[in-house]
Amino acid sequence: MFIPTRFLPDPSDPWQEPDHRWRRSGYLIRHRLWPFLGRDDPATWAVWRFRRGLRRCHCEPGRRRLARRYPALAEAHGFYRSAEPLRRAELEARLLAGEDDGTIATKMGLSAPGVATYHDVFFEVRPRLAADFYILDVVLGGRACRVPDPADHGLLLRLFGHAMGNHYVDVLLDYFREPPVVPESLDGLDEAALRRLLGKLRTKLLLLATTTPAEALPPEEWLRLQGVIAPIPEPAAGTDAGASSLAALRAAVEAAATLSEAARGGPRAA
Repeated sequence: MFIPTRFLPDPSDPWQEPDHRWRRSGYLIRHRLWPFLGRDDPATWAVWRFRRGLRRCHCEPGRRRLARRYPALAEAHGFYRSAEPLRRAELEARLLAGEDDGTIATKMGLSAPGVATYHDVFFEVRPRLAADFYILDVVLGGRACRVPDPADHGLLLRLFGHAMGNHYVDVLLDYFREPPVVPESLDGLDEAALRRLLGKLRTKLLLLATTTPAEALPPEEWLRLQGVIAPIPEPAAGTDAGASSLAALRAAVEAAATLSEAARGGPRAA
């Protein structure tokens, strides 16, 4: 049964899927219908024409002609279909972080129109970035409302992009690509190396705190760990910066061990 309003844009719908235009165009094609004048917006018409063209293309020259006709759609669709999961998560995390199309395009090697089209067709979140319930429950599928899987880097990237902004997207990507390795002895590290390692360990602590069930540790232990995760102020003038960083680093290593054991279901801290 065809429902004329199915997948139509509706700003008042709290369950509107972010890829509603892609769904709408496919729904119309399955029912052998054209978009509705006055109801479907120009973007939906373009997606519908593009998808209908894809169905008719049975050779590479035909697909190239379609890409020349709809370059931004072809780029967005190609990225949606073939990008590695973490790369796709990066684009969506940057959209959730509120980055503009040009900045995202520069960072990811895409075109600004391609980024804008990806957003409009597959991941329209900008009109509702202030609606935390919508982002957590609809866009992230409710997974972020439970304890996230630490191996789900895509979810964590999107979650922290929305919660902490574009800078933390870069921080997490760097962490996922090069996780921290703590040497057997910290005494040989200079101040710059100590602070780099401390930054990565603090990212690890934040991820562990997010992916560890609350009941894994008693409340007083969470409160103690909160002090370790909180930002470390710059050392006061006249103090030993290296000693301050070394103390913070050792506290971070101990806190990471505590959270790691708790996440594995180890004994609760006293």
